[in-house]
Amino acid sequence: MKIDNDTKQFIKSRLENNAPEVEDLTPIELREMRASMAAVPSEHQVQINHINEIKIKSENRKLKLRIYSNNDNDDQPLIIFFHGGGFVMGDLESHDLVCRHLCKQTHATVIAV
Repeated sequence: MKIDNDTKQFIKSRLENNAPEVEDLTPIELREMRASMAAVPSEHQVQINHINEIKIKSENRKLKLRIYSNNDNDDQPLIIFFHGGGFVMGDLESHDLVCRHLCKQTHATVIAV
């Protein structure tokens, strides 16, 4: 299988830094690792005009949603973004940059769950 250069660099970096195998981490350790990987320096942050957080109630709990919109036009496409992570890792913060890019590049409102 052919591996792209970014993936090769990622694997090389993990090996050079003796990074632990993901399957050996506890869920808490995995979440902490994912959060540190998602940290974005301020100079790389994507500016979005409107970001709102709301909560909706499901049967068992309240879900926090984040709404990204870069303009005041109500007549724009909508993307509902469900992050991956196998219900173990990831949250609104870990996928914030992806949602900002989606909003900016597609000119759509993005609702992150």
